[in-house]
Amino acid sequence: MDRTEADIAVTDTLKLPVTILSKLGFFPKNKSKRVLIKIIYLTVLPAYFLVTVLQFMNMERDMSQYADNLEIVIAGVQILRKVMTLIYREEDFKELIKEMKDLWNPNECDESTKAEINSVYNIVLRLQRFSISVSLTAAAVALVSPLFGKPLPAGVWTFEGHNVLYYFMFVVSGLYVVFAGFCCTSFDCIYAGFCAEIIVQFKILCYRLKHLAADDGNIQENELNYSVKMRKYINQHKRLLKFVDQFQSLYSTIMLVQYTTVCSLCCIELYAAME
Repeated sequence: MDRTEADIAVTDTLKLPVTILSKLGFFPKNKSKRVLIKIIYLTVLPAYFLVTVLQFMNMERDMSQYADNLEIVIAGVQILRKVMTLIYREEDFKELIKEMKDLWNPNECDESTKAEINSVYNIVLRLQRFSISVSLTAAAVALVSPLFGKPLPAGVWTFEGHNVLYYFMFVVSGLYVVFAGFCCTSFDCIYAGFCAEIIVQFKILCYRLKHLAADDGNIQENELNYSVKMRKYINQHKRLLKFVDQFQSLYSTIMLVQYTTVCSLCCIELYAAME
């Protein structure tokens, strides 16, 4: 359902992804659960990726196998980076979300500005729902892929005769597919939510600056009131710039890792397809 004027709230664009991440164990409320999540994610995931990397040792000269397995390795790098960010920079996420709650309310703008803001929110909300749906579909396809001859839901299998390890990898691979899909998608949806809020807040600031003189009537007669409002808007601008800096510091490394790994994977996939 699209947003309407009555239900605008600055954190609506974060509700779905934050809820999913909370279901996956992130943003826990008690300390013991926080420690348990660290132990689980930072032991099981690296162990799975280590076995995946070792698969390269037994591969024949088949670029398609290399590409399939490399997809999991590169995805593992991205997921581990995002998981570590969610675990070790949890307070930074909470601070940004808390900061969003204290930002300006779009309902104070005129109808045309509210319509623009609603369109931004609606696009992000639709994109989030679409991304989650695609992730769910992709995970379902990966989970049923072993029924059609694929050894694992994700990656390849070259350790013939190691049945116990195979069953471990089979189970973890299925869990990994579901976890990776929802974790990465939710993480990216939070990114989109923050971007949308930054756009909206600067639109509100522009609206208020544009109507500053009109709201105050005669500027000369209301010079004090005008100055007070101008200082308020300048402080809000500084606050938004600080918010953007915090947002960039939180996501800059992740975006760099994602860009470099995806570019490398695209080159390898293209080479494998042309062989």
